[in-house]
Amino acid sequence: MNITDFLDHLHKTRGWQLDADYYSHIETWRQWWKGNVPGVHTRAAEYADGTKKRTIASLRMPKRVCEDWANLLLNDRTTFQISDAATARYLLGDDEQQVGGLLRDLHFWTNANALVEKAFWSGTGAFVLSVENMTVVNGKAVPSPDVRLRLDYDPAPCILPLRVERGVVTEAAFVSECLMDGKPAIYLQTHTGNEKKRTIRNEWFRATDSMSGTPVFSPVEKPPEGTVESVTVEGSPPWFALFSPGAVKNIDGGSGLGMSVFAEALEEAQGVDLAFDNYREDIRLGHKKIFYSSDICRKVVDDKGVEHSIPPDDDVVSQFVHLPGKESSLDQHITRQVSPFFHDLLTVSYRKGFLSRNQDLRYIFSQIRILQLSL
Repeated sequence: MNITDFLDHLHKTRGWQLDADYYSHIETWRQWWKGNVPGVHTRAAEYADGTKKRTIASLRMPKRVCEDWANLLLNDRTTFQISDAATARYLLGDDEQQVGGLLRDLHFWTNANALVEKAFWSGTGAFVLSVENMTVVNGKAVPSPDVRLRLDYDPAPCILPLRVERGVVTEAAFVSECLMDGKPAIYLQTHTGNEKKRTIRNEWFRATDSMSGTPVFSPVEKPPEGTVESVTVEGSPPWFALFSPGAVKNIDGGSGLGMSVFAEALEEAQGVDLAFDNYREDIRLGHKKIFYSSDICRKVVDDKGVEHSIPPDDDVVSQFVHLPGKESSLDQHITRQVSPFFHDLLTVSYRKGFLSRNQDLRYIFSQIRILQLSL
């Protein structure tokens, strides 16, 4: 789903002036997290028979960094300290490992760890509470023994802050893709109100393509069976909680949203991928085979009369031709390849918060392996 299209729909129909440009930053961070950024991870080369493109190899260091932060912050040693025994038993179960209770029913540990990773690439994560089997009378929720709590885990592309007070999001909407009758749809849940009274509203939209290719969103008249259009609760805290990486955001816009943990290290991440791709190509091409004498190259004359030297494996990007009698040391060449690789990983460790108190590196390059060092 292209969130900016749906934001444009909300702007036209409800007057919500959300910052679509900031969600473009979030999309860029998602591409880096996936390790495939258009215009960065493709390389074009001019050949005698035309231009060819190939995908640049990527170590996906932004994803690795987010994984490590998630495993450091929420792991098998994470515990809840709850003084009330009955509440602790309800949430955590009787097991000392705290893997039972309500958190087990919510699949909290696995999903929360994944959400921390998503929040660190997208800048923000949200835990959103919902209730099944709720009894609603005149639009108000009433106590019932049959209710079941559910928890959604949403990254920044799904979070639409509606009211921000002193840096805290007090009202928000959450958007996600779903299927209705086998067709794509958009689910929008809106949380408004304050400590005295809060309203949670559920809406669904059909998503179809117009003649111009722009998506058209039309409201679903009847909600899915078993759901309510809105419910009001009194004297309740917010049914959602947001969190972000600790770095102060230095990007304008996106009120209420945080910044990716690697937003300040995109150039370094690109340098790592370029160095890794160059190193990998040298290995693929057969080490000293990267040095060619011009007399073994195939000569091709283009339609303008210009002569081109084509190496035997037709990969001119990673090779160069040298004069007969000249020899270069492969060891020196490999050293020149590894040196920028090492320095880029050093910078990645620093810019993404992975330098310990002793200034040891989190990531280093050694013996053609990426080593992860403990903090």
